[in-house]
Amino acid sequence: MTESMLRFLIIAGLGLFVLTWLSSARMKGVMSEWLFARLLRMRLPRDTYHLLHNIALRLPDGSTTQIDHIVVSCYGIFVIELKNYQGWIYGDPYAPTWTQTFGKNRKYAFQNPIRQNYRHIKALAELTGIPENLFQSLIVFVGGCTLKTRDKLPPHVLTTGETPAYLLAFRNLLIPDHQVAEIVETIRTWQQHSNVSHREHVENLRRRKQGEGSKKDNKMKPIHTIILAVGAIVALSLFLPQSDNPYRMEMDGLMHENVTLNRAMREAILELEQAKAQASRLKSDNQRLEMEAAFLRTRIEEVSAQHDALKLQYGLMTEREREASEQARRAEAQRAEARRQEELRRQQQIDAIAAANRTTTAQPPFRVFDVIHAGKKTIDGKTGNFGRFSVRNYTDRPIEVIASSGIAFKSVTLAPNSASNSIWIRAEKGAALQVKTGSHAEQHTW
Repeated sequence: MTESMLRFLIIAGLGLFVLTWLSSARMKGVMSEWLFARLLRMRLPRDTYHLLHNIALRLPDGSTTQIDHIVVSCYGIFVIELKNYQGWIYGDPYAPTWTQTFGKNRKYAFQNPIRQNYRHIKALAELTGIPENLFQSLIVFVGGCTLKTRDKLPPHVLTTGETPAYLLAFRNLLIPDHQVAEIVETIRTWQQHSNVSHREHVENLRRRKQGEGSKKDNKMKPIHTIILAVGAIVALSLFLPQSDNPYRMEMDGLMHENVTLNRAMREAILELEQAKAQASRLKSDNQRLEMEAAFLRTRIEEVSAQHDALKLQYGLMTEREREASEQARRAEAQRAEARRQEELRRQQQIDAIAAANRTTTAQPPFRVFDVIHAGKKTIDGKTGNFGRFSVRNYTDRPIEVIASSGIAFKSVTLAPNSASNSIWIRAEKGAALQVKTGSHAEQHTW
């Protein structure tokens, strides 16, 4: 072997070692989690959505569990299980394991991530005391895989680019704003209290999976072992088609994932520009609304001033109405007093006439006065020509007088020493009125 060939093998071995290290499961997982976390930070508002990564907790039985991502918001607590897979994925929500395939012959089973994440949520709820109904499970596949049984899977099984939109679709407020920060602090406190290192968690997983079959050991081999293996690997790689080269497939997967994330980043930037434009429009609308609000405030002040003026006028009108009512009451009282005085005066005249009549030598038992023909009227339901007269009894006993108008008769009983005023009887104008008792009679003309 020449020196140049040896140099080539050493350089190729070192390059293959770096490529192997970069494409190791741990390194791919770290890169995928970092890119996914960066995507969430770009697409989700930071003042509403609080992101936590790699939350390792110690369970009461001494075992450990690690949660890839937790998003805490007022719309719920989203627990995200990240799966970095290529190829085709076949899964059933109720099956204990799912299958990853490459072509027809290469198939690998892995744990059902829905069940796995459910255990994460149960552990997190039991440790922190947070109600389990506030948690939402998300299973996110990165790495460019294809979900072949998408129609069988629930909506929370997603790919990288679908995750932000799925999170933003939750709009029901479940947690008050002041409790969101408390929940974040509670989870961080339990993580610090658990004090679980990555190495300890990996050792626990390794002990848990003993008996399930041998797994690939990702520990770095000694450098001389790698160099000795490089020759055979490089030689085999020269004869293998590029499509069967596993490293090329790993690189293609990483490049596909990078393209997907770049596309998601471009979409995020576009949405950011749209959000800025919308914010500008909202700012313009806000200024316009402020101007309208200022105009409305001015108008309200004017209407309030008008209302105060109308209220004052109403008070004045009310006072005037009260004064007018008082004046009307006084006028009615004056009219009532005038009527009373008139009745008193008339009674005095009647009494004077009666007193004058009593001074005669032959005092009659009664006297007729105020004989007036009133014309056509309706009295007691009868219509015709009526007249009225008054009679006064000068005796100390009741007497009955009979009045005759030629067409009608009327009997009236007079109380002792009293007068009966306005006695109505049917009569014709110019006819005679005769009022009599057994011993006395008077005749008048209408």
